[in-house]
Formats: sequence, structure tokens, C-alpha cells
Amino acid sequence: MLIGPLPAASNRATWIENFEFRDQTDDSLIDFSVAEEITLTIRDPNTKAELIRLTKTGGGITTPAAGVISARAEVGTMQGLDPKTYEITMEVLDEGDTVQMMLGTLPVLGW
Repeated sequence: MLIGPLPAASNRATWIENFEFRDQTDDSLIDFSVAEEITLTIRDPNTKAELIRLTKTGGGITTPAAGVISARAEVGTMQGLDPKTYEITMEVLDEGDTVQMMLGTLPVLGW
């Protein structure tokens, strides 16, 4: 699981971030192409309100290569975020099991 802060994003631009995941036992890249769903959620740190939800089935999450999960939020979506640091999580649903892959923070800059 990835834990920690992500690089800063702007609320005036499309946000694109690639995440690489490796198996802890043999360091091989994890194949996410067969995952039923991948969900990335951005929440307000104070209210815990869900502000952005990107999903594989919704097109905001893709798996462009083995071990890589790519997230994309369009500028119109990012404009809904005030400049501050948000909580961010990612879960993968595969064969009926949900696994948390990331828990961190996303600083958003802008005006």
C-alpha cells in the first residue's frame, strides 16, 4: 500500500497521476487489468465529504500497463476544490475482495 503525500496539483488544470504497484513478495508488477473496479476518492479533511470519485468503470481510472494505475480528473472537476490539502484513497475490487492500495494526502494549489 502506498502511504503519504502526493505531489501538488492545481485546481486550474487537468490532474493526471500514475501510480506503480509491485508485489511485496517478489517485486513483480501487479496486473490490475482484470480488476472489477478501481476507485480513487478525494475527501475534505475536515468534513470527510467526498468531493471527487474517479473509477475504472467511469473512465477516470485506467490501467495502461502492468502495475500502473493512472488517474485523471478534468479541469472542470478540479475547479471544485479549494486550495488546501485533501485526503486521498484508492481501493481495488477484485474477485469480490476490496483491497486498499493507497492512503495519503493531495495538496491542491490555486485560487
